[in-house]
Amino acid sequence: MAGVKVTDLPPLGTAASDDIMYIVDTSTNQSKKIEVQNLINGLPDLSSGVYTPVVTDETYNEVVTVYDSFYQRIANIVNVSIRLEVALDAAEVNAQFKLSLPVSTTFTGARQVNGSITTETSIVSLTDTGLNSVPSTNKIEINLTAASAGDAFSFLLINAQYLIV
Repeated sequence: MAGVKVTDLPPLGTAASDDIMYIVDTSTNQSKKIEVQNLINGLPDLSSGVYTPVVTDETYNEVVTVYDSFYQRIANIVNVSIRLEVALDAAEVNAQFKLSLPVSTTFTGARQVNGSITTETSIVSLTDTGLNSVPSTNKIEINLTAASAGDAFSFLLINAQYLIV
């Protein structure tokens, strides 16, 4: 079989667990035995992309605008980044709302999402933030407390990670 390329070989049926393949280094005329593995089933689930989270349950009449959001799934772990704006009601220092997830899961407790909420705006400040999982809706809940009533956060960034269960 000298000089035969793998692409020149006829297609095989289903590989048997005892099938082997040899790679030959033609410069030294030495071969290396490689066992056949199920590469498709051996790889973890991988996906990534853009998604648009649905905003629900705005508790304090805040206005939430989502600019962009991205996710990456590796096996059963999902990483999410969401950039948004939150404008508080004129009489409120608090905001509380929920966001849908890019890959569904079944939360069983309030601490099954981890992450951070940061702002790029130095004019207004967040005095407290919270990021929780909501078992009844399988969404993430965002809680914000501002220094002053009616503040608006133009560039909030949420980075979160959760496990698909």
